[in-house]
Parts: sequence; structure tokens; C-alpha cells
Amino acid sequence: MQLVDTQRQPVPLAAVHLDGPRPQDATADEHGFVTFWGLVAGDYTVQATTRLGIPTPPTTLAYPTAKTTVGARTLRSSKTRGGSSVSPNNDDRTTPTAGASGPPSQGET
Repeated sequence: MQLVDTQRQPVPLAAVHLDGPRPQDATADEHGFVTFWGLVAGDYTVQATTRLGIPTPPTTLAYPTAKTTVGARTLRSSKTRGGSSVSPNNDDRTTPTAGASGPPSQGET
């Protein structure tokens, strides 16, 4: 998932909490990307805190999306709640994208 601000700029190094059927915590990279592994179907809420300690509004999304295809590397969808889009990777991880999407991660096509 890529965290972006209201100007659609990446939010680097944010602490991210994913709440849902498989809760997880992660830290975004310098481009605002964070990956969650081993997700199961269900509704998730994403909450981030910037490196300056400013919390972001929670975003709710459903995984998998209607566009999820087994074996796909990356798919884009805007079918979420809370103004986010989701980019699932079906290699047992998902990359929900909050706000604007960015360039693919290294090794993705």
C-alpha cells in the first residue's frame, strides 16, 4: 500500500497498523509503500502515523477485491471505502494503495 497526503504526495516512514482478520503492523518505506503478507479475505482498517507523530484518518477496505485474479502480479481497483484504492498481489501478500498509486515495486511488471 502506498500512503499519500491530500496533495497525493508519498508519506515516507509512517508507522502503519492494519486491523482486521489478520492484524499487522509495518513501517512504510521512503516512498510511502508498505506491504502486508498472508492476508485472508475480509474487511480491513488501515491507520497510519507519520514520522512526525501525526495520525492519518482510518481507511477501510475489503480484500480481495472484485478484480483479484489468482496468480496476478499487481491489479488496481478503486472499489474501496474511505477514498483508497487497492493493489492486491496474489503471491500471499497485498498492497492496498491509499490515495494515488506510485511506480511498481522492484521486480513487478
